[in-house]
Amino acid sequence: MYEKAQRYYQNGMSEVARFYSNLASQQTGYYERANSLAATQFLDEHSKRLQDFNTLDLHFLFVKEAIPSLDVFIDRNINLLRLSATKHTEYLQIITGRGKNSPNGISKIRPAVEARLKKRNIR
Repeated sequence: MYEKAQRYYQNGMSEVARFYSNLASQQTGYYERANSLAATQFLDEHSKRLQDFNTLDLHFLFVKEAIPSLDVFIDRNINLLRLSATKHTEYLQIITGRGKNSPNGISKIRPAVEARLKKRNIR
């Protein structure tokens, strides 16, 4: 629809172009919402399967879904540590996958996770 909008704009039909551009934006919003819901389902299923609150499995997610999930996971564990009277350290496992389903087999999630952990000063 964006391409259609571009063609109409180039042909001087700006109202029709605007219509298709708005429609494309709306569809993009639906697509992103559906991806977000799917990511939530993946995370729920993985956590049920693992039954381990110290493990986060990010398989099948896009980077834009994985990083917010990582932040929630880390924040939850930091808060649990703060409430614990005995623990000073917690070991967490983050499963990113190898990138087998990524283009050229190169993982996108792992470097993004490593960068986020470094940014948050978490070893």
